[in-house]
Amino acid sequence: MMALALVTMAISPTSPEPPKNPIASSVEKSQSAAADKPSTAGLPQSSISNALGNLFLLVILASLISIPFLVYFTDTGSRAKKEFRKLVRPQAENGASAALSAAELEAARRRISELEQKVDLLAAREAAAKAEAAQAVQAAQATAPSTQPAPATPPPPAPAPDLEPVPETLPRREYDVAKLFNGIGVRTVLDLTEGDTATKERVTPESYELQVTLKVAVPKANTSVAELSALNPSLPSILPGLEKLLPAAKVSPFFNKLYSLKHERIKSSVTRLEQLETRHNYFDCETILDLTHPESGQKAVLVQGEMDVVADGSDGDRMPTIDDYISLSRYYQPTTSYGWPKKTKVENPLLPRLKKELEEVEAEYAIKGLTPERNRYLSERRTELKRIISDLGSRSYLIAEADPFIVLPLSIVRHEGSVSHHPSIGDYAVVIYGDKIYPAICGDSGPSWKMGEASLLLARTIDESAGPYQRPVSDLKITYLIFPGSGPAVNDAPALTQITAKCQALLNGVGGLGEGFSLHPWRDIIAERRAVRESAGLIAEAKSLVASVAAKESAARKAVTSAQAAQAEAKTALDKAAATTPAPEPTALDELKATLEAKSTALEKAKSTAESASSDKRKADELAALIAKNAEAIRAAANAAYPKPRSETTDVALAKFAESRKALEEIAKLK
Repeated sequence: MMALALVTMAISPTSPEPPKNPIASSVEKSQSAAADKPSTAGLPQSSISNALGNLFLLVILASLISIPFLVYFTDTGSRAKKEFRKLVRPQAENGASAALSAAELEAARRRISELEQKVDLLAAREAAAKAEAAQAVQAAQATAPSTQPAPATPPPPAPAPDLEPVPETLPRREYDVAKLFNGIGVRTVLDLTEGDTATKERVTPESYELQVTLKVAVPKANTSVAELSALNPSLPSILPGLEKLLPAAKVSPFFNKLYSLKHERIKSSVTRLEQLETRHNYFDCETILDLTHPESGQKAVLVQGEMDVVADGSDGDRMPTIDDYISLSRYYQPTTSYGWPKKTKVENPLLPRLKKELEEVEAEYAIKGLTPERNRYLSERRTELKRIISDLGSRSYLIAEADPFIVLPLSIVRHEGSVSHHPSIGDYAVVIYGDKIYPAICGDSGPSWKMGEASLLLARTIDESAGPYQRPVSDLKITYLIFPGSGPAVNDAPALTQITAKCQALLNGVGGLGEGFSLHPWRDIIAERRAVRESAGLIAEAKSLVASVAAKESAARKAVTSAQAAQAEAKTALDKAAATTPAPEPTALDELKATLEAKSTALEKAKSTAESASSDKRKADELAALIAKNAEAIRAAANAAYPKPRSETTDVALAKFAESRKALEEIAKLK
């Protein structure tokens, strides 16, 4: 009864009458039959009324319970089933065999849900209206006198209101734009649609799903002087030949290839949002242009981008030590694409560490019972270590900390086919940032989809805070001008002066540098560090030589003391002989006098030698102090920030070292 009352309260008395329904018709027929049936003789009128009321209630309850079954088996249920078949089952006579799309299936489910809801609610409303009328009749009969005739047929119930139409798609709501850790913007849109029952939707995959659409604006290549000048206002002044080069410039096929590879990476990782390329790394290349000077025919490839840092490379011949901060960094590799045969027997500084690791890996690999994953890792690592140890034992490579080089994508280095402007490992290049021009070579290869990396020397010269984990320039303000086909026929250890001279000649072929601009004179980091090491050796040699000079001085002083004693002894003997009575023979006195004179002469000579030795000792000490002072100056020059000019670093270190060597030679002469 409580449920019936709630249904009755929900119906508005002013709504129009709903359409006829088989379920409601059966309720009406039952009610009419009960009303037309004559009263049982002999029973009181109140008992008859109560019986009729109870009968109506039983009919209503039975109707409510049987609604689901009637929906399915009656005409209304048949219409719903036919509607479903019409939407989801292809017509046989048309020969349709295609499967329904997700949208068609969703529309069919929505239509069936609407029909079922409409049938259920209309039937319930009609039954509630009739129950309300029956209760009113029963109440009237109970209060009327027993002699009063039976009441007339109750008036028809107030029409029930139509259901408000349920929209097929609820309003969308756009949430605030967020950002993933990799800088990708995320706009969340909640799309609500009218569905079926929770039981049915729970097993429908598309009823609750996340659809990912990654919108990427593919950049176009920058091709004008004005656009390039916006990134570096000094560029037209540094390269006055750009006005002749750009009108005939062509966008390099490597530009489109670069972004095509980026797109392939995005496709492969679009379902793993944390692995998507960052916004910064996607937009890392402004342009790649093929340039040809109209007069000289000199070719060049202009790349505009950012600058990341590479810290790779090692060479025991030139630098027998290596900084652990660099060699143990996350992305460090001991080799570079540019290499040459080893020239000395000096061991690569990384070999002891790698050999020890190989021993540990082989020892663990020999253990029985390891997991397949661990065994696989150890096997692969053992193979890799053997290869690296073999390479480092026979070849030398560039050193990112000391050699100025840039990195080319593997998609360029390994390109096969005819390309007029094809940079290669070993080619010369200049790097322009602001009003500075840095000569370099193409020394290493990197990921195929990434453009804009340079050695640690180049990066730290631009920004002293740059390192293996910090780039010097994040904006697309670095200009790389590469000269394809300019590399040497045979690779060799790079010479900074040769790189500078070669880059200057190549620049002259594309119009040269503007007035007031010149190539950056590179610091020789290897020479500076060699000077530091060897200056420490000079100090040790100077100490040894000074000790020898000091010993020489000490011996001279002892000789003076000994000569003084001999002279005193000779004088005592002469005085004693002269005081003897009777006096000794003149010859004896003459001999004593001669002895005294000789001893006095020896004493003077010893004093002179001692004085000279003392002077040498003082001079040796001064020279040794100079060597020690120079060593401090050399160390300070070598440890100076990379942007410091060569005149204050390498030139100072080499000059001080030369002075120390000369001082050491002078000390050696005093020995």
